[in-house]
Amino acid sequence: MTSEPERCGVCIVRVVRQATGLVITLTQRPDVDDASTQTQRTLTDVAETVDAVRDFILALDQRTED
Repeated sequence: MTSEPERCGVCIVRVVRQATGLVITLTQRPDVDDASTQTQRTLTDVAETVDAVRDFILALDQRTED
């Protein structure tokens, strides 16, 4: 039985406090070896950001189970 190579994803959360509130930049790359998988979005809601990070982790976990 051969094992699949390890997969690695990265999720970067950058938070900047401004006078109008938080500006959160979320950069996600589910496959560090494939730049085309990278997405980036800007958020202002902490709960929405946490949900997005959670979804990223769960999706990465499911990819390794396939």
